[in-house]
Amino acid sequence: MFAILLIVVPNAGAQSLKPEAQKSRISVPDTAPLRDGDRALRSGDFDDAAKSYAVAALRSPNDPVLRLLAGVALTTTNRADTAATQFKVACRLTDDDLLCSLLLQGALAQAGKTGEAQTVYADAVRRYAKPTGGLDSAASVKRLRAALVAAPES
Repeated sequence: MFAILLIVVPNAGAQSLKPEAQKSRISVPDTAPLRDGDRALRSGDFDDAAKSYAVAALRSPNDPVLRLLAGVALTTTNRADTAATQFKVACRLTDDDLLCSLLLQGALAQAGKTGEAQTVYADAVRRYAKPTGGLDSAASVKRLRAALVAAPES
């Protein structure tokens, strides 16, 4: 998620590149919105956290963890409809991961969409029920652990 990309110029000696040219060849992802969201969340400013995470999600639209962060922050600011949109995208990106589905179900219930919330929950139970009872959250935990390694502050 935070890889640094270097463009290699074949047959170019190091002396042929000025420091300004070398810097222009390095592309670093903008992680400021994620850091700003984390900082705002830790300080209890959920409005700013929601805005920052939404910007981060727009910049990396295929990152389900950013969608979850944005959705959680939006839910805490009573914007459940908007949070549900973020959770729906996260569900699509993760093939209806259990955690994404349960967060979506909660946002839908908070938004007063009880029927839709019940359907999401029933689908999650159907997909993730263990034969011995309970739900299998192994894939969700694995995804969250990987995200924590990539972005330990979030």
